[in-house]
Amino acid sequence: MTDLSSVRGRPAPAPAALLLDATEDAASLLLLLAGLFAAPPEEGTFLSLRRGAAADLLTRLADGATLAAPIAAFRATIETPEDEAMLARRLAPVFGLLFLGLGGPSTVAPYESVHTCGGRMWQAPTGEMERLLAAHDLSAGLEREPADHLSIETAFLARLVAIGHPDREDLARRLGAWVPTFADDLAHADGTGVFAAAARLLVAAIEHASDASTPRNEPRKA
Repeated sequence: MTDLSSVRGRPAPAPAALLLDATEDAASLLLLLAGLFAAPPEEGTFLSLRRGAAADLLTRLADGATLAAPIAAFRATIETPEDEAMLARRLAPVFGLLFLGLGGPSTVAPYESVHTCGGRMWQAPTGEMERLLAAHDLSAGLEREPADHLSIETAFLARLVAIGHPDREDLARRLGAWVPTFADDLAHADGTGVFAAAARLLVAAIEHASDASTPRNEPRKA
């Protein structure tokens, strides 16, 4: 069984091969954003986002109406006078405060259960995601991170989009039901604006992925 949580060990990795096909670009963007919420971003993350493969990906996707504004907003937050190493050092403790519980009431938990089940973890969405992952011979990994973690759900959607699996539509709707609330909470809690802008971009990326991965002769589900 494939460990989908491996994205958590590679913060915002630049995809190995960014192909020109719209579906693959959509999947690559989702994987990129999954990495940003998986672990504190590193120097290499920002090198790629500013002038590497991830930057090229964002430039290609910025032509689309759905993604143009959120991509521009996200890029504005990382185009600072700091070099990439300094930016990574500044954001590492912010990641801990926002997503790892170190910020107390300022924490914005990246779990579907928290946002749909009254602020509690390990609720029904966790088991539902575990079963859905298992149906695709995937798992949330040995770290016992709940399967409804944002990075796991997003990486899973990236995989489904990349292979054109029909389950991508249901998972996109699932994410679309709670990620906007997560993004709203981050807009209030994230003083740097970086993660809040990434969350807004993720909301748009979910919508874009659904559009990009739907063949013209396949009607979208209502």
